[in-house]
Amino acid sequence: MKCKYCGANNVNEEKKCFSCNAPLSVRSNLTKKDEEGLSNYIKSVENMLKVAKKKADGQIFFVFFILAVIWMASSFFMYKFMPDELTIVIIFAVVFGLVMFIVFGASIGIFENKAMENIFNSKIKNDIRDYLNELDYTTADFQNVAGSVLDEKSVLNNFLADI
Repeated sequence: MKCKYCGANNVNEEKKCFSCNAPLSVRSNLTKKDEEGLSNYIKSVENMLKVAKKKADGQIFFVFFILAVIWMASSFFMYKFMPDELTIVIIFAVVFGLVMFIVFGASIGIFENKAMENIFNSKIKNDIRDYLNELDYTTADFQNVAGSVLDEKSVLNNFLADI
């Protein structure tokens, strides 16, 4: 069983993680068929989060466009008002371009995370709880199967504690 706090792989019978000593989820009595069905459901939830992440592309493009216009306009005005100081204008354009690049990079993460949080909190969390209640599974069942199905870079891992 994978520890949700440090990611260490533990023996299924252990109650605490050997690496960080965090409590491990209680092992469930799911059948292989139940685990397979839950595994497929978890993969579908992961795909819904990836789709929400992709939908943020329009907002990200808009931010890129605005930042590019600001960078070009500021560089143009620097050149226009300081034509004799070309070295300063070039240094300004490069430094300001790097700052805009960093701002753009940060905005990607912000918009993608916001899109995924919105869909998770408004729809997916309740759907998961309804699914678990309907089939009489526990959140520990869900988290255990998710730990074995998902890789470390899976977007659903960020939301497992909120289920």
